[in-house]
Amino acid sequence: MNDDQMRDLFREMRDEPLPADSLARVRLAVAERVAQPVRRPFWLRWQVLAAGVVAAVVLVMVLRQPAQVPAPPVVVAKQEPRPVPPTPPQPIVTPQRKPPMRLPQATTRPKPRNTDPLIRLETPDPNVVIFLVADGAGE
Repeated sequence: MNDDQMRDLFREMRDEPLPADSLARVRLAVAERVAQPVRRPFWLRWQVLAAGVVAAVVLVMVLRQPAQVPAPPVVVAKQEPRPVPPTPPQPIVTPQRKPPMRLPQATTRPKPRNTDPLIRLETPDPNVVIFLVADGAGE
């Protein structure tokens, strides 16, 4: 239902006549409610009374506290400064320079410049070394 349909429905309701007894009953109920005095709930009256009692007790406690006497001023005796013993002279330490690092010596033999794949097998006997050389024909 859109706004226009709702407006039309309200206009139709406004144009319908109300039964006289319904209007009289509504007016009578409203008049009775207006004529009744406003009564606060029972618990609300006790809450207001309890708050007043608590406020009175707090006020009495605050007023009955004795006046605080300020403490006497603290007098500090002046002391002479103690002589500071002389500190022994610190030895002058010069930083030690580390020697420059040397690169480790190469322990392997230089690689041959041949581009063919080479496999070197060393045996327990230092005089026997086996070289396997591929000629690249399998490529």
